[in-house]
Amino acid sequence: YQGNARAELRGTSAAVTVVRDITPPTIYGLTPAPDSFVPRADVEIRADLADTGSGIEAGATLLLVDGVEVGAGAVRTSDRVSFAAHLAEGGRRLRVEAQDRAGNRAAQEWGFGVDLTDPEASFTSPSGAFSTTNRPLVRLEYRDPTSNGFSSGIDPATGVTLSEDGMDVTAEFVRSATSAVFQPPLARPLSEGHHEYRAMVNDRSLR
Repeated sequence: YQGNARAELRGTSAAVTVVRDITPPTIYGLTPAPDSFVPRADVEIRADLADTGSGIEAGATLLLVDGVEVGAGAVRTSDRVSFAAHLAEGGRRLRVEAQDRAGNRAAQEWGFGVDLTDPEASFTSPSGAFSTTNRPLVRLEYRDPTSNGFSSGIDPATGVTLSEDGMDVTAEFVRSATSAVFQPPLARPLSEGHHEYRAMVNDRSLR
């Protein structure tokens, strides 16, 4: 001290903000949709990511196809992971793991099918090109062949449409898992001449 003078105190202050985040990220918008079927080998796999706390750590996101991480082939951002895959026919399992910057992790796992084989269909009745009856029994048989032990199958309620001379008569056919049967009603028998029945059959992959 000099006389009554007081020494001036000096110092440096510091502060830190801590955000407590115990909520894991959300994984949604799964593509292809769970339990769906796709009719092509080239498939975009995608999942949307969200985190309301510390935010997604993009570099920590994992995408696995049939248990194998796709590595550098995936595009990872703070709100999405995507991968352009070329897949063989069959059932596929997908898994996405995401982590936020606080270290909370979340995972979603789902499956879908790749169906590259067209269904088969043919009319088995009438058996010939000519008929003497005005109410012939019309029978369509169909199947979805198995390839690599996999088939998406045919939904007769939505995958089979039929027409008579260009008119949709799908609702008049009795449809089962393997066939559809129709007989012209008494009120609308076939007139003499040419008549054509046509069918469109799709499996669950819409092939």
